[in-house]
Amino acid sequence: MNQISKNLFIIVILLIIILSGCGQKKTEKSTDNIPQSKADSIKFTPKELVKSYNNCGPGDLMCTFIKLNYIEATEGKIKEKINRIINDRMINAYEMPDKNFDNVNLMMETFIRDFETFKKQFPGANQQWIVDYAVSVHGQTDKVLCLSFFNSSYLGGAHPMTNIFFSNINKETGDTLSLVDLFGKGFENKLNSVIDKNFREQKELKPGDNLSDKGGLFKNKIIFTDNFAVTSDKGIEFFYNPYDIAPYAMGTIVVRLSPGDAAGLMTGASPLK
Repeated sequence: MNQISKNLFIIVILLIIILSGCGQKKTEKSTDNIPQSKADSIKFTPKELVKSYNNCGPGDLMCTFIKLNYIEATEGKIKEKINRIINDRMINAYEMPDKNFDNVNLMMETFIRDFETFKKQFPGANQQWIVDYAVSVHGQTDKVLCLSFFNSSYLGGAHPMTNIFFSNINKETGDTLSLVDLFGKGFENKLNSVIDKNFREQKELKPGDNLSDKGGLFKNKIIFTDNFAVTSDKGIEFFYNPYDIAPYAMGTIVVRLSPGDAAGLMTGASPLK
């Protein structure tokens, strides 16, 4: 093979390689092929706000402080609605009957000012105030996001107070869900029956046992509460904070509905279906 033939052969081989490369499919992932539920997935960033009396640290002895550990939605089409729900809840971390706060910073500053006023009125009082607030994801399904709002506070008195509340959010619309949204109208009697049954099983009580005498409740009955949490397995937990239905010593009472219990009460339009 002469030199010209060799050169032509090399050119032909190079053209074949180039053309075959043009026909190959790209391996890069495209967001166009990601399912909508994935593309709109909700992501959070942890945040913290702290204010204290005389710049003490929350771990210092007798330190008065208010601390908010929360999450901020940074991705997802309903992120603004989620953040609004979180903000509206946190404004009430320091809740006083005669005060209405416009924003979280004002609420925290008022907490410190109120303690300063207390110290001036009672200079000899060796006392601290604490508000320790936390926001987190309690659970979520493909259609429902459940946020928990935990508040442990002490403002004087015999003991601290601990409360936990929930917001269950439709991940499509950002709206807060009620029990009617999950179960439809007329659910009350059937739900109360299931809650009574499950509470008795938790306490190892018989159907006829008095819930006040043997269950520790204020009354001989237990009914649903609007303070409920949707869990990741599509169950539902009903939370009764101290003093809601029982003395402080009973702590927080939780009655859980299994996914099967919950499904038996739902309508076809329920977001847990």
